[in-house]
Amino acid sequence: MATIIASRSTRLHLLLCCFATASALGPGRATAGDLRTPQPVAYYDVDVVARDARALEPEWRRAVAVEERLVAESAPLRAEVAELRTLLGDATLTDRQRRVFETQLAQRTIALLLLRADGMHDIAQAKALALDDVEERITAAVARVARENGYVVVIRTDRATRVLDRHAIDLTPRVIAELDRAARTTQETRAPVPAPAPREPDRAERLRTRGQACDGPAAASAACAAADAGS
Repeated sequence: MATIIASRSTRLHLLLCCFATASALGPGRATAGDLRTPQPVAYYDVDVVARDARALEPEWRRAVAVEERLVAESAPLRAEVAELRTLLGDATLTDRQRRVFETQLAQRTIALLLLRADGMHDIAQAKALALDDVEERITAAVARVARENGYVVVIRTDRATRVLDRHAIDLTPRVIAELDRAARTTQETRAPVPAPAPREPDRAERLRTRGQACDGPAAASAACAAADAGS
């Protein structure tokens, strides 16, 4: 059987225990006889999946975009703080000038700290949302791989835990492939359907259109005369 080395937190312990027991193949698939028979232990490394699955890149990019926005918004303040510090290093400043620059430096520093505090909150929130979405998609992919391959127990590992059973089966590559396959299927489903090519009008429609266009004063036009000759 597999042995799990101590994890970093109680939350991870709960995730390991719950997922190991809840990853059965679905109602009616695992019988009492199945559970009495030694089953191959399967596992996947969630850190590797999150890092290598191309399907998860949009979630991480959204979190990174929040960090990039913070850097861009704080750039002017950081530049002002750096400039004020340089000015305060001038030994020729009068006392009045020094007091003005020190006041401005304190104001800009406080504003920068407040902006960073708000930005760190936004970054943490974006990462939490991305992580929730990623966790949900990984769990669904693992469940599909487990059902398709007949694994009763699938253990979640990360860089802080490892499986010591040398016979354990590493599902990490299969989980990554399943995530990418599901993402491709979703993209294909959402792809716009090309508009059908315009249908060529039949002879009756051409005659009806010509009759409507050539009623009245337009009947004497060269186009109507040519159309009459062609019909």
